[in-house]
Amino acid sequence: MPKKNNRQPTMGDRIDTLESQFGAMQITLASVVEQLKEMSRKMDLQGSNHNASPASN
Repeated sequence: MPKKNNRQPTMGDRIDTLESQFGAMQITLASVVEQLKEMSRKMDLQGSNHNASPASN
């Protein structure tokens, strides 16, 4: 990557950076959600129903 002469990043640069960070966060969140769903399924199978309210989806 070519070195920039200590110039301030442009709005486009910032948006690109934010978009890539946000994309990575979305991927991470998606995997966390999948793990939570899997845990929830396992708990349902075990019949541990401490919480009377149904899990909202």
